[in-house]
Amino acid sequence: MGGGKGGKPISTLEKRQRRQLEQQLKQQLKESRQREKKAQLGVEVTDSLLSRASKEVTDLKVVTQYTLASKLGINLSLAKKVIKALVEQGKLKLVDKSRRVIIATVPK
Repeated sequence: MGGGKGGKPISTLEKRQRRQLEQQLKQQLKESRQREKKAQLGVEVTDSLLSRASKEVTDLKVVTQYTLASKLGINLSLAKKVIKALVEQGKLKLVDKSRRVIIATVPK
């Protein structure tokens, strides 16, 4: 008597294992790239960034973190730290501050 059809051929099982392995490698590569990207962003205010920011804000009437971030190509949290640093140095004058937005002007 026949018994039933046997299991899947070995080639099919090998292909499935290879696909799973490739997916795992892609996932690991994607995660490592994300970690590298986060590390590259950095959230430190450097002297070169402050000098670039002080040159950019001289032309602006009102400075917010959104305008500074778009001018310098940085993220908003870093722009907020830069504005705080410029206010402490006296290069900007604080007009208003809330939990989300800092508004400053260039002192005359």
